[in-house]
Amino acid sequence: MSPLHGLRLNCLLAPLLAALIGAGAVLAGAVLHRERLQTAEGVADSLAIRGLAQLAEAAAAPPLALWQAAHPSWRGVARVTLHGESLNILEQAGELPLRGEAMPELMLAYQGVQSWTDRGRLAVAAPCLPRQGEASVVVAWRAPSPEPAWWPWLSLAGGVLLFGGGLGAYLVARVYRPVEWMERATAAAAAGQAEPPGGADSPETASLRSSLVTLLSQHPSGKPTRDQPGA
Repeated sequence: MSPLHGLRLNCLLAPLLAALIGAGAVLAGAVLHRERLQTAEGVADSLAIRGLAQLAEAAAAPPLALWQAAHPSWRGVARVTLHGESLNILEQAGELPLRGEAMPELMLAYQGVQSWTDRGRLAVAAPCLPRQGEASVVVAWRAPSPEPAWWPWLSLAGGVLLFGGGLGAYLVARVYRPVEWMERATAAAAAGQAEPPGGADSPETASLRSSLVTLLSQHPSGKPTRDQPGA
């Protein structure tokens, strides 16, 4: 195998390796972007329900129907109390997918904000602990937001890989092939043979080829001068 095969391999692998790293960075950015969106959405949900619970604690909460109208993304909202495993609905508005029994998430909501998925709906609950009166839980439901699309990120990563492959092919044409021809021309001159066909060069190798052609024209037979008679 010609040593120049390593040059061709390097011309291909160098841009492809960079393209693979770039594509990996694109996909990592996609994952981070999705996580940030989900985190921001979760924070917004918690703040919305926690704010309503705090208003209820101060006895300043608007009717749930008005709150839901001001938050159209929510399908339903309710304020409930739990007594053992029984559920008592104090106020409600919109869809109410609550079952008759108390869910563990609602019990945990007395200790802090909880979120979970219930029958394809996203549920968020927050405690309402007034200074006077019975503690309750404010819970609301909405349809989960659609998952961010993967195809723009995958298309970008694929484009980076295609660019790397194209750059590798470009380097092979601009660097490897002219150098490979010069190797064959040198071998042919050393064997006293005619210059091989082809010989296309590039600006990157034109100076080297010019020097090689000048050298071969001075020694067309390919034999060293010291071997000539009388040397």
